[in-house]
Amino acid sequence: PANICTGDSFEYAPTSLAIDATFSWTRAVVFGISNTTGSGNGAITPASNEILINETTTPKNVVYLFTTTTPEGCENTESVTVVVNPAPTILSSLTPPATCSGNIFNYPLTSSVTGTTYTWSRADIIGISEPSSSGTTNISEVLTNTTTSTISVTYIITLTTGNGCSNTYNMVVDIEPAPFTAGTINGLQTVCAGSAGNVYTVSAITNATSYEWTLLDASSVITTTNTISINYSL
Repeated sequence: PANICTGDSFEYAPTSLAIDATFSWTRAVVFGISNTTGSGNGAITPASNEILINETTTPKNVVYLFTTTTPEGCENTESVTVVVNPAPTILSSLTPPATCSGNIFNYPLTSSVTGTTYTWSRADIIGISEPSSSGTTNISEVLTNTTTSTISVTYIITLTTGNGCSNTYNMVVDIEPAPFTAGTINGLQTVCAGSAGNVYTVSAITNATSYEWTLLDASSVITTTNTISINYSL
């Protein structure tokens, strides 16, 4: 019979030259196949529930023993082997670290099965300025968040093996908004040498969680508010 993919229902209809022959079948446990033993009479149909699960990354042979019995009581047992191919599992995280707006989002595509090919797509999203996109290689694209809130971007990724078995996943990455541009710094433009407590401020910047100030001596200071106090030496 034709090979199947893990999770598919195996179907098989035996035939015999003997008139009015009947059939029975059994299936033993196979290492790497999660199913327990199986058995039945007649053909293997969807009602037989022979949905075979390959838990490995390589094809597995599953053997069915079919016994044909004639009305006279004569029997013959033959084996039927079906190959159960594995489905690819994505190894890359489906929840990658958040990315800042305007940065390149890089996402490597990796699979549990050698020779897997990939397709991915991203729909248009309100608040993300880039249009929908798709591809067949690693994801690498700039995503610009035009809002003041975090936006979750979903990629639909399909993995397909050389045997035609596939799996589809949703990968979600958060795109954090970028801080708005800083305004004018307010404070004394002329100070005395040795003066202390000189306060400078800028209007609070949307999406900013810290502020980096560059001083006259080219050093920098980071604050968590939009205000800094500077002491000038003599």
